[in-house]
Amino acid sequence: MFFLPHPGASSKLSIVPHAAQVHASRNATALLPISIRSLDPAWEYFYITWNFASPNRPILVFVVDRCQGAAHRWWEPPCRLKLDVAQVYDGRADISRQNGSLVMQGLRAEDTGTYRVTVKGPSEEASADMNLTVTDVAAGAAWGGLSVGNSIRLGFSGLVLCLLGLIVAEFVSSHQHMVMHHDAT
Repeated sequence: MFFLPHPGASSKLSIVPHAAQVHASRNATALLPISIRSLDPAWEYFYITWNFASPNRPILVFVVDRCQGAAHRWWEPPCRLKLDVAQVYDGRADISRQNGSLVMQGLRAEDTGTYRVTVKGPSEEASADMNLTVTDVAAGAAWGGLSVGNSIRLGFSGLVLCLLGLIVAEFVSSHQHMVMHHDAT
């Protein structure tokens, strides 16, 4: 996670990623959380772009326009909001209107990688990178999570061990009974 100010820009604008690394399972929803800080109160517009950084592939552009300096409440009127999502991400990518975070749904293995968010205003620009790792549910189970199938296997294994324990206990008990019966004669 890092902050890249635009060359020659002041440091009034910054993006604060809330996590450098986000992990999620395939087919799940992931939130790449950010906060946008210190917007110049004199601005009238800005836009947020999210890109898959490697290779550089646009995900969405969110434009906030005609705000008349309401920087702390840009998600409310009178601001005009416009969201343009790349066709390949249509129905899977969205943006939080209150903080600019990226919401990715229906995750795929190929969604794993680095994501870059850029905020541009009339006179300044800032960027930050975040990493998303998409894991297969079965692979997640190897790291401590249990899938339904693995839970059933684990329960069945426990039952088999209990049954084997009863068989061994019965054998030992039967063997001791035979030894005591033999010693008594």
